[in-house]
Amino acid sequence: MPLFRRRPNHYDLPYIENLPHQLDAGRAIVVDLTVLPDALGFAINLSCGAGETPDIAFHLNPRLDRCYVARNSRTRGYWGEEEGAALGGSPFKRGQSFIIHILVTATGFKVSVDRMHFCNFPFRMPLSKVCRLEIHGDIVVSAIHHTRLQVYPDRALDALPEHSFSTIPTDHAVPWSLDIPEKENLYFGRFKPNLSSGLEITIKGRMKLLPQSFYINLQQGSQLWPHPNVHFHLNPRFAAEDSEHVVVVNGWMHGSWGTEQRYNKCRFRPGEPFTIVIYVEEQRYRVMVNGLQQAAMPHRAPPSLVDTLVVRGDLFINHVSIAKSGPAPERLLTPASPTGSCESFTHIPDEISIETMPSQENFSTFTKMLSSSEVSPKVDCQQPVSVKSPTVSVEEKPSTSVPSAPVSSEILTSVSTFESKTINSSESDSSPEDSTLATPTTTAEKTVNFEPAIGSGSGESLKSDGSKSGDSRK
Repeated sequence: MPLFRRRPNHYDLPYIENLPHQLDAGRAIVVDLTVLPDALGFAINLSCGAGETPDIAFHLNPRLDRCYVARNSRTRGYWGEEEGAALGGSPFKRGQSFIIHILVTATGFKVSVDRMHFCNFPFRMPLSKVCRLEIHGDIVVSAIHHTRLQVYPDRALDALPEHSFSTIPTDHAVPWSLDIPEKENLYFGRFKPNLSSGLEITIKGRMKLLPQSFYINLQQGSQLWPHPNVHFHLNPRFAAEDSEHVVVVNGWMHGSWGTEQRYNKCRFRPGEPFTIVIYVEEQRYRVMVNGLQQAAMPHRAPPSLVDTLVVRGDLFINHVSIAKSGPAPERLLTPASPTGSCESFTHIPDEISIETMPSQENFSTFTKMLSSSEVSPKVDCQQPVSVKSPTVSVEEKPSTSVPSAPVSSEILTSVSTFESKTINSSESDSSPEDSTLATPTTTAEKTVNFEPAIGSGSGESLKSDGSKSGDSRK
């Protein structure tokens, strides 16, 4: 039974009280509050004792003047490394009321705002030391209670905001589509019946101008905690430089993340629209972005167990649909190019006609010069290189002996010019955007993401760029 601490009007701040129970996995603290119209910020602390500067295991500090929510800890008077990254930005607005849940798990704290998951914070000190709750700042606190949760967030899918949830048919009703006003950065879809191979899921939208991350999960269950089995997890992560953007795919099965795959070729661009198609094939999931292959991952469990689609992060979703899958375009590396480089390939034409071949008189000189060339024309590695033996169809004629003649300087100049034009033409036709995806890097490390419950991660939130130790406010 939850333990309520309710007063007729509101609590006097600062509020400092000992916790009624020792914290353990499943315990939750719920705070019902209203942000003042001129608020600059407020803080909720889980501290480890009394005194002027007690250790703080978890410091939640929304800063209304910066639209930023800091998380940190303090040990022996020193603040640790501040965390500020979160999916969707700060949910807190001046003059509005909110309900905050702080859930304790086996690895850290989870925070939801109005029953929507907001962020995570890993343990930095033993949970057994936490004994006090502190609240202060520019807010009015109307209720505080301590409870135990069986499922987090504490809400039903159909209680989500409009356009954030729908039932996706996967049987005779396909094809099915849903257009969404371009304002949502969260979508839950419940497959009915469960997912199966031979389907393709299309998601359209637009990236935010300054994205940090988003994820798409095909999972078993809609809750964040206890952690559901995530059969397929797609997680693009964005950095200050385009060259540092990365796409991670992974899966969470039976209590842990598997081996992740990282793709350094990210098809998503800040502020630009995108079309994602996820093909549920017999042996794997495959993802195309704007018509180009982005990632692929073998099945780690039968797709028939997947009942939920989750899309969340720094993007705007405007369309979701499902249909019977047609043949997906293949854009794969050739086996001889494991790193995605095209430099070592020489293009061999499918056919060579008699009109385009050099005359018999200078043929030997022509082939000799081509074979000695140090530069090979580039080709599009997106398409597998198909090599056919050149065939020449000519009428049979009595063989005649052609005497060899000395090669003139005009012929040499002509051949050299032909070779140079061929190489330059091949180089100009090769576009970096058309080059295929590099072979993914696999690593046994646990994936780090904003969402350890249904995103990929070890339970730690990503750090915001430019955050410094010691700048947390009380």
